[in-house]
Amino acid sequence: MKTVKPKFRNSHHIYQDIKESIIKLEIPPGAKIDETLLQEKYNTSRTPIRECLQRLVYDKLIYIVPRKGTFVTQVDIKEFKHIFEVKVVLEGLAGDLVIKRAGDFEKKTIYELLTNTRSVLEKGDYNELISLDQEFHKKIREFSRNTELEEILDNYNLKATRFWYYTLDEVPEMEGFLKDFEEFYRCMENKDSEKGKKILSDHVIRFVEYIKYKLL
Repeated sequence: MKTVKPKFRNSHHIYQDIKESIIKLEIPPGAKIDETLLQEKYNTSRTPIRECLQRLVYDKLIYIVPRKGTFVTQVDIKEFKHIFEVKVVLEGLAGDLVIKRAGDFEKKTIYELLTNTRSVLEKGDYNELISLDQEFHKKIREFSRNTELEEILDNYNLKATRFWYYTLDEVPEMEGFLKDFEEFYRCMENKDSEKGKKILSDHVIRFVEYIKYKLL
């Protein structure tokens, strides 16, 4: 009896899965996208796949060349520079808003993330550390309670994560990143928004310096 592949629930889940594959370089920079293979993989028709690809074009993760096909964008150092010139300011702004607006729930959530990160750091699980780092920034964006800021940083974050994976040939020194999160939590406790803003801006700068060291 022939096994029937399960369908993904909707085009959004297909989009998320393809996007994650590009971010993690499972679909490498420069690769050609085969729509037929995607239809087979996700057991769906052409229309949902086309919808997903259009969203990925908007994300600047793929591009279309007429009569030649659809390709994954290259990792661009110039784009990296432009992204982080903006990100360093906006991450600080998000941190400032979080500290001004956070309640007990937000503090508890960040504290639990810190606990998990410390545990994973001791195990040396680098991929899980990346996930936790991204979860921390996701919560900061969410807890800023500014949907415009959250949307902009969401887009920058997925590109920043791609740079993480692009330089993934050795484990960087992660202790400093964890200390940034711990200091930010103390700022939440003390309602010190100015210091919290600086901590997150400096955190992004430290990340930029690491990526520049790996790329240049």
